[in-house]
Amino acid sequence: MSDPMEKIFSIDIVINNIIKHTYPFENFPDLRLVNRSFNKECINVLRQSHEKILIEARVPEVHLKPDDEGVTINGKFCKESSFHKRIRFLKNKCRVKIKYFEVKELHKLKHWDLQNTHRIIMDDLIGNCRYTIREFIGMSSICPEGCEGCTEIADKCNRYGPLQLHMVIRSRLDPHFKELIICDRLFSLIEQHKRRQYASYLQNLIPPFTCDHLILILNSSFSRDVAMELLAALNPKTVELRVGRFGAIRLHEAQHAPVNNWNLSHLHINMRNSEWLSKEDCAVTIHNASCLFPTEKLKISLPSCLVNLASMERNVIDLIPLIWRNVPKYIKIDLHLFPTVPKTTQTVKFFKNLRIENGQTVKWLRLEEKSREERRSANFLRLPEGPYMDMYFTIKDKSINRMLDIAVLVEEESFGKYYHSTINQKEYSASARKFITPEHVANCTRCYRHHGVNKSKSKWEFA
Repeated sequence: MSDPMEKIFSIDIVINNIIKHTYPFENFPDLRLVNRSFNKECINVLRQSHEKILIEARVPEVHLKPDDEGVTINGKFCKESSFHKRIRFLKNKCRVKIKYFEVKELHKLKHWDLQNTHRIIMDDLIGNCRYTIREFIGMSSICPEGCEGCTEIADKCNRYGPLQLHMVIRSRLDPHFKELIICDRLFSLIEQHKRRQYASYLQNLIPPFTCDHLILILNSSFSRDVAMELLAALNPKTVELRVGRFGAIRLHEAQHAPVNNWNLSHLHINMRNSEWLSKEDCAVTIHNASCLFPTEKLKISLPSCLVNLASMERNVIDLIPLIWRNVPKYIKIDLHLFPTVPKTTQTVKFFKNLRIENGQTVKWLRLEEKSREERRSANFLRLPEGPYMDMYFTIKDKSINRMLDIAVLVEEESFGKYYHSTINQKEYSASARKFITPEHVANCTRCYRHHGVNKSKSKWEFA
């Protein structure tokens, strides 16, 4: 090959563009067969792009055969039959040096040998990179109780979780994590281990870990004594409480006093993924969490089932008095809403100018009630011909001297439920990643108009 062609294949942007458009993972080895220069640059790009690796389960809604299941490795789909081959290619040919590693929901792969998958990841992919990994997330989905290899990696990490039982019992160091994730299942495992062992005191099983930010995931019942001992030892600065699908949490009881030795600066009660939570359940959860974890700043993310467009206004009106009734006055509250997107042809409008009357009723000022000058400054949440825009506003109640900051946020997963109608096509529902491309926008009047006008305010991106 001539020198000009050699130089072309040495340009990073050319290699990146070729690899970006090579969607199937099976084509990666073929890219290396062009020439030596191209081979070298291609491997360098792959090595750099795989310093951070995300392995995520992809399970179809309707199973036709076991091979329909698979994983994506940094977005590239791979079946179980070729998983080991892809891992060896990355390790032996590309010689990747992993710094950030995460797996998501691999326990959902019913037809996979997860024990063998764990062995391939630890031995063939991570290998001698165990002491260079800075983020190690999600391995409890395939190694619930942990192992020697997982503990060696976790001892050196800045971000780690969910915390595994082996790490609690066998860690030889006293690590400090910037972010630590703990699931409620760990509390039950510690309780079982305490019963099996001769240790008579729970304190013998509590590790001397500390962390800056703690993410506590609660999906089922657990041992509260173990939880309180472990949480008190961690001494975090901020806490995110992720409430699962089992209903309102009832942590705060007379025998479980608040963790007074904590110096929390922020508490986030995240109920976004909770299902079948009523407004009363949300109020109980908020009350219990704010009593157990005293702080001056509180952020609340409401469940999606309460903030769809049809009922968001009514639910927010009912929730605000409940929140203020169950949260001390000195706490500053940020309320975050993540609305779902129904099929509608009507224009949905919400505005920043609201007020509360007598601490109970919220009055939403409509566009038709405002003057022409006020209409220009109104914040539109959504129009039928385009996706959402974020909105922020503050509610004040002078009668009780309280304020509530509200943010209505829309992310890509919510936009995936948006019903989009293209020119000369029937309406259909699809993910934004699948159909909103630069080519689509260029040929779609609706998307072109929205992207051109609201590009700076919109969060959705091209695939």
